Amino acid sequence: MEDGFRISYDKLLLANGEKFLWIDHNIKKFKNILTLSTTTDYYKIKELSSTSKDIVIVGDGLANNEIASSLATTLKGKSNVTLVCDGESPIERRFGKEVNGMIKGWHQENGVKVI
Repeated sequence: MEDGFRISYDKLLLANGEKFLWIDHNIKKFKNILTLSTTTDYYKIKELSSTSKDIVIVGDGLANNEIASSLATTLKGKSNVTLVCDGESPIERRFGKEVNGMIKGWHQENGVKVI
């Protein structure tokens, strides 16, 4: 991160969001960095996450929030799930601070670390 803070992970999910953003296809050569664009990607994420101790999800769009919560609930006590946000959350921009606060509260209850 810009301030030098580092996060370790077994698997890293790069979710493109609702609008497809081009990601260098060379990134696919890394087995521990995944992207989410298709249902096949989702099943691969689900499968590989079951054996991961630390899972980091970059970006906090709607799909990422759902995946973070789902993985944290499914893998509770087996894996650490971290959701990395970039400034103001897309959830907050769309739905306001109150809804964003509720979602962050649910994440905390489910064991998702939000940074």
